[in-house]
Amino acid sequence: MMNNNEQVSPSTKDNSVVDDKKNVQEKEKENNNETKNNNNNSGTESNNNNNNNNNNNNNNNNNNTATPPAADGSTTPKKLTLKTSMNEIKLSTVDRVVPSVKYPRAEPLAHDVLFNADKTINLPKLQEHFFNEGRLTHDDVIEIVKMTAEILEKEPTLLCIDAPITVCGDTHGQFYDLIKIFENDIGGNPANTNYLFLGDYVDRGYFSMEVILYLYCCKINYPNTFFLLRGNHECRHLTEYFTFKEECLHKYSEEIYDFITESFNALPLAALMNGKFLCIHGGLSPDIKTLDDIANIDRFKEPPSSGPMCDLLWADPMEEFSPDIREHFVPNDIRGCSYLFSYRAVCSFLQKNKLLSVIRAHEAQNAGYKMHLQNDATGFPSVITLFSAPNYLDAYNNKGAVLRYENNIMNIRQFTYSPHPYWLPNFMDVFTWSMPFVSEKVAEMLLVLLNLCNDEEAEKEEKKESSPTEEEKRRQMLRAKVKSVSKMMRMFTLLRQERETIMMIKSFSPSRKIPQGLLTEGKDALKKALGDFAKARKMDMANEKRPPMLDRVNSRGELLRMNSRGELFRINSRGELFRSNSHNELRPSNSPQETIKITECDDKAFKH
Repeated sequence: MMNNNEQVSPSTKDNSVVDDKKNVQEKEKENNNETKNNNNNSGTESNNNNNNNNNNNNNNNNNNTATPPAADGSTTPKKLTLKTSMNEIKLSTVDRVVPSVKYPRAEPLAHDVLFNADKTINLPKLQEHFFNEGRLTHDDVIEIVKMTAEILEKEPTLLCIDAPITVCGDTHGQFYDLIKIFENDIGGNPANTNYLFLGDYVDRGYFSMEVILYLYCCKINYPNTFFLLRGNHECRHLTEYFTFKEECLHKYSEEIYDFITESFNALPLAALMNGKFLCIHGGLSPDIKTLDDIANIDRFKEPPSSGPMCDLLWADPMEEFSPDIREHFVPNDIRGCSYLFSYRAVCSFLQKNKLLSVIRAHEAQNAGYKMHLQNDATGFPSVITLFSAPNYLDAYNNKGAVLRYENNIMNIRQFTYSPHPYWLPNFMDVFTWSMPFVSEKVAEMLLVLLNLCNDEEAEKEEKKESSPTEEEKRRQMLRAKVKSVSKMMRMFTLLRQERETIMMIKSFSPSRKIPQGLLTEGKDALKKALGDFAKARKMDMANEKRPPMLDRVNSRGELLRMNSRGELFRINSRGELFRSNSHNELRPSNSPQETIKITECDDKAFKH
């Protein structure tokens, strides 16, 4: 054996080169590499390491220098791959550019996987599929909605349910937070826990389809222990105005949207829990004196803009919830319909119907819940408001909460939001999203051109004989143009950098416009606008109002209009008025009182 410092005779060199060529050819066959190695140079190398010789010969073709041994003393060098032209560089068309972002499920869940043999739903598989952004087939969605509607239609308008039970407020399309509710440490598994949801399952969030379908599947599996009430967003009017219809068309079809909105009409309006608590979405009504008044409401219709059904879905407690307010009901200007009810109105209703409290949803709460003023007669909060959508709209930074009632004890359990996949605002595509970047570059070019014009015209003006006043005017005009384009470029830069924040602020405005002057104040002002719960809620207040009812035209060219009582009329081309019997026409052409202990639990204390 020779060491690396010993010299080799010419004959040994020639033999080594021959051996090297054979080894190179063998390597080429093994790796299917068509690169040809021409060993034209000789050098001082060890005979005990053919791999070193191969690499040295390759390097000699380029710079006629020998490759030294590795720094760690090993005689096995790293494999080198030489690219002789750009044509040999191959880019993968299969691997994702950002592999850390999980790819959504491409195929819908198979029918035999979704449905069990007894026609119940495989909830674990469905949850896992939805969690990975998977979808269902068109026929399976229709079947789920039809099965749920058949169950809901058989239920009374006023449900009577018993404890133990978990009561949940608004979820608003936040599927990943809904899954968190079903954890044992918070709400409990629906398989062994009774549930009552108070409405508002859709709109505002980007996973409304997943929320409503998963809740419907829970209803199919547990029809006698899993209950769903109607919220003000469970109607065609609001889902067209907000995000649910757009989401449904993006993920599925208009036919599915029609089926789901029709199923909303079958949702009950209220629930009597343990004979002591009235559970509703919104609030009380001057037209509702007793529980029978609720039970007798015809709920199978699009909610009207006034009346007892509207009030159950839209009413709110007064901001100043005090016995000093003598009026029982005042118009609800914030909502644009229904009423604000007072402390006296609630206490009177509770006393007359021998109830302890009203449990409702409908309003975002910073802590996820609110205990309103205590009823002196019972020592219990007269109204409890629940909100189960943490970090509402990804802007409120609020907690969510659910209420667990068992053995005459109420546990209000708070929880924080869960991370979820990102969607561009309003299901926007990347080309629309990139427009501010293009606009910024165009503004940049304009600025450069104007600066050039400014310099050239300044030189020309110096040569011309003109009065100082005229010359100064021209210069001022050019300066104004440059300043305008500079300001425009800064605004487009801000639009590009803070696109997501701006789209969030736009979603708070009914006109979908940024408040005047906010953009020119810079990114700090945009961040402050969404900085805390109070500011976000103030900006979003316009979306709390009931949208105006839009007239529609049916397939016969007749104008469709709904009155304040929810009655639908047709107006033909001659101005004749007819009452319509079907809301399908609205579819567009295309016991003794007890002491109850209330405790609070934060999910941070739980082990997940």
